[in-house]
Amino acid sequence: MIKQILKAKISYFDSIPSGRIISRFSNDLNNLDIGLSKALIDSLEVICNSFVLISSIILLNPYFLIVTFIMALILYAFFKCSKSAITGTKELEMSLSSSTLSYFSSSMNGLCPINVYNQSGKFGAELNQLLN
Repeated sequence: MIKQILKAKISYFDSIPSGRIISRFSNDLNNLDIGLSKALIDSLEVICNSFVLISSIILLNPYFLIVTFIMALILYAFFKCSKSAITGTKELEMSLSSSTLSYFSSSMNGLCPINVYNQSGKFGAELNQLLN
């Protein structure tokens, strides 16, 4: 994403609000900072527990190796199919939140004119429309 932003033409920055760009980067960094270490520890724990469990069962019943192989193939196919759905859902979530954050930040910059011209009701209605 950084490469695409760095290669973008100036007209891109004129048409896209800066709040949308900043929110996408901040959301990505937040996900990395908070979730990565916990996900790594959880993943390693699950992998180790599964390996020990499957090894113990195979030692007791060697025919279980066939079942393990078939289940591994099914699990691989499931993860391959669900990856695109997960990625699409995450992109949709980020695009929806970026428009809301962009509108909110631009409204915060124009808070004085909103109050002077008594437009707080209009601001609230537009923000509710974006949230829904």
